[in-house]
Amino acid sequence: MRSAIKEKADAVIAAAVPDTIPLVNFLALTRSGEVLYQATAGSRQAGSDIPLQLGDIFWLASHTKILGMMALLKCVDMGLIGLDDSVLSKLPDLALEQVRLNPDDPGSATRLRVGDITVRNLLTFTAGNAYPVVDFLATLSPVEIVADPEPFFPNNKSVYAGAHANDPNQVWRYGAEADYAGLLVENLTGVSLGDFIQGELLGPAGVSGEDFTFRLNKEQTSRLVSQHVRVNESLIVPRGPIYNDTNIQFESAGAGGFATIEAMGQALLPLINGGKHPVTGARILSTSIVEEALRPQLSAVELANGLDAPSQASNDGGVLFPGTAKQWGLGALLFPAGFETGRGNGTFAWAGFCNTNWHADNEKGVVVLGWSQFIPQDDPTFNTVVRYPIEEILYDVIGSGF
Repeated sequence: MRSAIKEKADAVIAAAVPDTIPLVNFLALTRSGEVLYQATAGSRQAGSDIPLQLGDIFWLASHTKILGMMALLKCVDMGLIGLDDSVLSKLPDLALEQVRLNPDDPGSATRLRVGDITVRNLLTFTAGNAYPVVDFLATLSPVEIVADPEPFFPNNKSVYAGAHANDPNQVWRYGAEADYAGLLVENLTGVSLGDFIQGELLGPAGVSGEDFTFRLNKEQTSRLVSQHVRVNESLIVPRGPIYNDTNIQFESAGAGGFATIEAMGQALLPLINGGKHPVTGARILSTSIVEEALRPQLSAVELANGLDAPSQASNDGGVLFPGTAKQWGLGALLFPAGFETGRGNGTFAWAGFCNTNWHADNEKGVVVLGWSQFIPQDDPTFNTVVRYPIEEILYDVIGSGF
């Protein structure tokens, strides 16, 4: 089985790297934690002679969100707060935020918020938050994005702080909820988000503290993969760091993590094992909280006005995965009827700004990660030339799964 996958999938990557895609790390794990397929290709920076390795560190961007959300689910498991408990007394800045009169205008006049905000709202992106950092990114010129060597993605409260787009429980909107989820974890536990994630999620999954961080040390920086920008269909160029990884002002559950692909693969395995890690045997999340996380959470109104509407989360501002059934669980996107590549019903998935993609397929028993390190997000060429063909190869071989 593995040899059949490897021969075909390796050929897909060889045809794409480095001429079409500068670099790729790919990892697929079975429910038991065995490697179904892994590959690494390209160099740590386009044009360099340092080969990419599976142990290299990538900026996760929004791939970080699943760790922040799992951390908050762990707090629920620990009895520190309930899914439907209010968070406003613990997040005073959130409590003070008002609501835009025009949801899509960051400069709009505002009014008082109507309605409470709960843990479930943060996990389902239904709190009404806007996403100030995405609004800011939309103002940047192509020159600033491509040619300016300075980082343009901030690491301070400007990422999340600002007027809401909507009242709670009205729409699904890609907003700052994950960052507030991380801040809530810190409030509830009294420790930094990174320490909590390492102690409660990653360490029990067998992941070294050197393979995930919010604050790069010298050794981790030596393994850091460079970021790149697609200039046109045939040209991707390296640039300086997109995320400001110096003088970190808060540990962003929304976009601030750095990790190896192997670390994140181990982190995701409990989601397809009822909360238990299949290799270490550690109980990381309760079975009941994982089952709830994988259950569709959005009302018909939230779905129609959110996931089935144009979104800032998409590559082009349009509808995410048009024509595909979608829902949202506690922390990530759900595919209730699977996906065209062969993913099973109820697959849990999301991705990061620089094309760090993941999905956890509980029905077919696989965790799959396909990573590069360039923008724009959800790059169509990366998807159609590398990710989706490899997924199709995987699912064609495994059939009904593990």
